[in-house]
Amino acid sequence: MLLMTSRSKKRTTETRQAAIRRREQRERQQAYRDEMRDLRRPDRDDIARVWLWKSIRMAEKAEPKHRDWMQCTVLEALKAQGFDERQSEIALDELVERYRQSNKPPFRRKRHLSDMGD
Repeated sequence: MLLMTSRSKKRTTETRQAAIRRREQRERQQAYRDEMRDLRRPDRDDIARVWLWKSIRMAEKAEPKHRDWMQCTVLEALKAQGFDERQSEIALDELVERYRQSNKPPFRRKRHLSDMGD
């Protein structure tokens, strides 16, 4: 029979406590997501997606210097975060082109919202 040292007992207790905290956190997060879904409340990413689409659509009507300024500002911010400058430019161009081609927002429907009884 192995004898547990006080050090290994402490580690085991800490591991159990950490597992309990993680489980409780998962439960809180799931309850929060369920509540937000029931309220049909958009999250940050939902709002940002629509905002970006609208901004791109509005920028089409702006003067070229304004569009260029917006693009440079976005690319500088991405570069400051550590993204590759050229890859950022390619990704932004692809996104702008995709959003430019669509009169309707090019987003997937939120099936879990449309299945709710309205």
